[in-house]
Amino acid sequence: MADGDSWIHERALAEHDKLATLNYQLGEELRGFRERVQWKASQWAQDMEFLEFLGVQRISLVASSELALDGFYRDAYVAIRSVFEAYLLLALIGTCDLYQFTYIVRRAVSDKNLEEAITRVEKNVRFSAGPELIDMKREGRNRVVLVRRGVPLVDELKRPTGRWISFYYSAWKQYQPERHHLGGLERYLEREWSIGVGRRLKPDPRHSQFYRDYFAIDGMLDKLRLNRVLNNKTLARVRVHYNFLSGFVHSTNRAIERLLNIGFSRSDSAQLRYSHYHSELALLYVAHLSAMYLSLAVTYFDQWKIGIEGRQEVQAIVDQVDDEFGYFWFIFNRPHMYDRYTDANRLSDYRKKVFVRPQEVKDTQVRYYKDPLTRLREMHGSTQELSTGNALVSPFPRDDARQYL
Repeated sequence: MADGDSWIHERALAEHDKLATLNYQLGEELRGFRERVQWKASQWAQDMEFLEFLGVQRISLVASSELALDGFYRDAYVAIRSVFEAYLLLALIGTCDLYQFTYIVRRAVSDKNLEEAITRVEKNVRFSAGPELIDMKREGRNRVVLVRRGVPLVDELKRPTGRWISFYYSAWKQYQPERHHLGGLERYLEREWSIGVGRRLKPDPRHSQFYRDYFAIDGMLDKLRLNRVLNNKTLARVRVHYNFLSGFVHSTNRAIERLLNIGFSRSDSAQLRYSHYHSELALLYVAHLSAMYLSLAVTYFDQWKIGIEGRQEVQAIVDQVDDEFGYFWFIFNRPHMYDRYTDANRLSDYRKKVFVRPQEVKDTQVRYYKDPLTRLREMHGSTQELSTGNALVSPFPRDDARQYL
């Protein structure tokens, strides 16, 4: 905590005490999750790596909470985006077993035409892939797209273990970012030892493909949708938050304005100041991401039929996040009455005397918001739409809820 800025921390705790306390409890639950795992006779390296990954994200979640409480909002958002993206990656490499592979078919000398070549490739694929082949379809003129399942593991006697190796996990283990980003730059980087001539770092298209297809945000979201971790609606929600948080990572004009505009007017200099809304939003991100990580950990060990001691306690704290702070409509939870109110107003048409009431809008119909910070601020103000007569009474009203931010 910076000298002279302790008042920011004190005020944040005073206004967000319940949320900050819950984040601490969630952090402790993540810290002790390893002790809840009821290991079988043998342990797999992937399980330990999953827990190590989880532990690294817990540290960043704790740091994000502290940064938000101390008024370092940009740094909190940057850390939160990293943890958010890591959640998507962990879900991919830890729980997804379906992956796509595309063949570009070329005619062989023995093929009479392209159709015969495609038929030959499809037959060979069915034979070689066996039960791992889930689906196969044609795309365009000469592409065959396969959906395959991860490789099943057997023991030393060739008996099924009930486990499989995810293709994404294997790619994650193999991926070398220096081969992707630094390959071809060796003439500008440190020299090789003279006895090592011929072993220079060279570009490797595999690593570029790994990054583009699986570990860049577009690739991850595409594969998470393939594996039904996300659908079109939840994918759109991920995009909203990734876009919002990325603004602070990349210092977009809008993000800088929001850091400087705490109230109506822009500050004359960039210095630490308190914002109820920035601190609340960052702490809400920490709470919901912590709960999502805990749920993902339970899902991961459930798939291998490894027990979790006291899983009711884990579920209870996950449920507490949504019960007490579910007004933050994040990725997998439900919309709030505020969202029903705004959607009902947009569905109404006062010119045709068609008025939709918030309670009439089903969860599946409610459209998602575009701006997390604006939505949170507006939720703190009671309001009425004159054209429809719909009214919203804020559960936590504040006088500054209608100020620009």
